[in-house]
Amino acid sequence: RIPLDTVELLYTEAGTYLPLIFETAHTVFTDDTGSTNDIPVTFAQGVPARYARPARALALLVQWVRNDFPQTIFVQLLQEDLLEFPELSGQKLSTSRMATLVREIFIGFGESRYESVINSKLKELEGRIEDTKNSEDEDEAQIERKRKSMERKHASFCQIKEEVLPFLALSRAVGLGGTTSLEATQEFLSRYAKGNNTFDNYARTSLNESISALHTIIESDQDSDHGSMLDWLQDLVQTATIAGVGPRPGCLHVAPMLGGGQSGRANIFIVGLTDNRFPGAGLQDPLLLDHERSAISNRLPTASGSIKQKRKAFTELLAQLRGSLTLSYSCQDVVTDHDAYPSPALLSIYRIISGAREGDVETLTEWLAPAETFAPQDSNANLTKDEWWLWRLCGPEAISNSEELVHEVFPNLAHGSHAVTMRSSKEFSEFDGYVPEAGPLLSPTAENGRPVSASALETLAKCPFQFFMRYGLRVHAPDTIEVNPSKWLEASDTGTLLHDVFRDYMREIRDEDLLPNIERDSERIHKILNEHVNHWVNLCPPPTESVYRHELGALQRAVNTFLIDETERCTSSCTPTYFEAALGMPSDGPGTPLDSREPVTLKLPSGKKIRARGQIDRIDQVGDEDAHTYEIWDYKTGGTSQFKQDDPFRQGRKIQNTLYMLMADQALKSSIDLNAQLLRFGYFFPSIKGKGERISWPKLELSEGITILDKLCELASNGAFPHSHDSKDCHFCDHTELSDTEINGLQEKMGDESNESLAPFRELRT
Repeated sequence: RIPLDTVELLYTEAGTYLPLIFETAHTVFTDDTGSTNDIPVTFAQGVPARYARPARALALLVQWVRNDFPQTIFVQLLQEDLLEFPELSGQKLSTSRMATLVREIFIGFGESRYESVINSKLKELEGRIEDTKNSEDEDEAQIERKRKSMERKHASFCQIKEEVLPFLALSRAVGLGGTTSLEATQEFLSRYAKGNNTFDNYARTSLNESISALHTIIESDQDSDHGSMLDWLQDLVQTATIAGVGPRPGCLHVAPMLGGGQSGRANIFIVGLTDNRFPGAGLQDPLLLDHERSAISNRLPTASGSIKQKRKAFTELLAQLRGSLTLSYSCQDVVTDHDAYPSPALLSIYRIISGAREGDVETLTEWLAPAETFAPQDSNANLTKDEWWLWRLCGPEAISNSEELVHEVFPNLAHGSHAVTMRSSKEFSEFDGYVPEAGPLLSPTAENGRPVSASALETLAKCPFQFFMRYGLRVHAPDTIEVNPSKWLEASDTGTLLHDVFRDYMREIRDEDLLPNIERDSERIHKILNEHVNHWVNLCPPPTESVYRHELGALQRAVNTFLIDETERCTSSCTPTYFEAALGMPSDGPGTPLDSREPVTLKLPSGKKIRARGQIDRIDQVGDEDAHTYEIWDYKTGGTSQFKQDDPFRQGRKIQNTLYMLMADQALKSSIDLNAQLLRFGYFFPSIKGKGERISWPKLELSEGITILDKLCELASNGAFPHSHDSKDCHFCDHTELSDTEINGLQEKMGDESNESLAPFRELRT
């Protein structure tokens, strides 16, 4: 072994090798507690400050202020644990918990929105806490748990507000410019930027010293307009270096190749001698070529002259070195997976040492020892536990029970290996989604089981695995908080907005005993649209005016399409009657006579029962006032591609039609008319994508739907939740798509009748 303080490590390119050396040193010299306060390595030119927490925090702060305080960057500051807040009151809230809570609200961007949105969230929580006092739907213990949970969340948001608002005020000052900006930045570094070790403290001190120096200069020049400091602060973070010191006892010394070799150490290692790094390509300046520079003045630097100077400096370095010298180059580009080649200088050294005057890269490669890899060839070369395992498993000595050894030490790998084996078998197991214990808990037919919705049943039919994750384990992908510069509202938000407009318009005219009329109501419905658009503008500000106008135009065209179609359709023999009928859920606004908080109980062909809930967009009365016939219409603000006139159910993926027919039939008969009959269920597509189309089915064509409902409930009761083997079902899923091999494996399991739990799914898909 070589003592560290006899070694000097020289690199050819700081941008590539300095980060690698720094990170490797921290990995190797981390103690059992994870601390790396004093690594035994010195850096002649220092280490870029951007590796330290305070500098990373400052870089994100500048980006945050520059881009109008986007929520995404604020969450990033919290998630990366770069901030610490003063303990203003009560128990301190962790930044990770703060990040989770801030993700729950949509701020978008804009400094002023932080306070207003947090206040809205606090008001919402206060209302929900108050509602628990009047709740009669759950037992007292459950109500108390909900109330305490909301009170804790309310207290957390209060603390977020208390801590974030002063931070926002300080951040605003960073963007003001001049000495105000510099003073605010220094306060940020001292008060909010988190530092965990000596290296972080060095970075904080270095940044503060640079800022103080500029502050002194600006202060003495009050007559000039110094403008924004954001560009300067960004450059400071990128260019500042810290902890630049000379060789020290007990420490390995790291220096640039053409500036190193001054330590007098006995062991010199040079890394990075590839042809593209030393002496480099020597590309000429396209604006002023070498021969043009030479014609102007022989003092102007040229590309060829730069290469000559590098070669001369390298030769002088080699001439002054004493002791052991190790030269190395990377023979493989791990990013592109292409071969890399040695520097011409390295090739020249080989020819001198070996005596092979005509030697080339091929003979050099044969002459050298085998290349070092991520799997060391010698046990003494292992720096970490991972490298030891790679050496042991990839070395020349075969290990008969290597898999058993790995699985014993790394039990998670053992579990994964077993899962792969089981997925490759014909047996439908827990590794494919067979969870019989979950059947009684998730089955809609279980006694006192959860009320089911159309969306839940359609998810079960499309992909039982997704159903299990969403409704069983309640695993959801985090809500996106990124602001898309070319998009304002998500498709679901657009749907909600248009549904609200159609509902409010229909309620308004029916309260006046009117039917839709385009000539009379165009101004009315666009006024309602504008009210809802303004609400969404406050809730979720558009990224740009042009994006807002484009999407507003699409909304206006959808409203026009709706009104034109409804004017033609609604006559004295077809009257819109009930809007947003809430069955098994709270009423929306004034509600309808059909509304009931109690789920609707439906009997299936198997004799079992389910409890269903849902909100029916619209029920129209067909015929005169004394008619007992009705039809259901559901608004869809997307396209028609997922709905087929000749295939109303699509193997259960579309079961809303049958479920709503059954629910509405029971609600009408129990609340309005014992003789009520439902004639039809249909979808109306008023958006640009939908082109105003209607797709509907008479009751008779939907009669098979209740059998499909029965099969879906049986599948859940069996505890069988396989991943869909149809790749089209994965287009809009939060979970990982299956590979072709996994899909083929699932198809084999589906075809194997010995997997009895899959029988309902097999029948649905065939």
